[in-house]
Amino acid sequence: MWIIAGEPRINPKRNDEVLVRIFDSSKAHNDDSRMGSAFPLGLGSGILGMMVDAEGNPAGLYWDGGTSPAGEKDTTIVCGRLDR
Repeated sequence: MWIIAGEPRINPKRNDEVLVRIFDSSKAHNDDSRMGSAFPLGLGSGILGMMVDAEGNPAGLYWDGGTSPAGEKDTTIVCGRLDR
């Protein structure tokens, strides 16, 4: 599970990838706050890439957003939004 912490943006090098800054406690991602830390696991932030289909629906992940050579397709992704 992660929390999206910024505005999504299209990767200019791959139009099927939407880059988002996330907060999570999994392994490090691209541009991760835990890089070089004595605590590489635990709460941090980084860039994750969401693979999207032609309609913009999530279809998979690029774990190191913007830099992953290949993504994982057919990954179950559930998105939600908190209303104020």
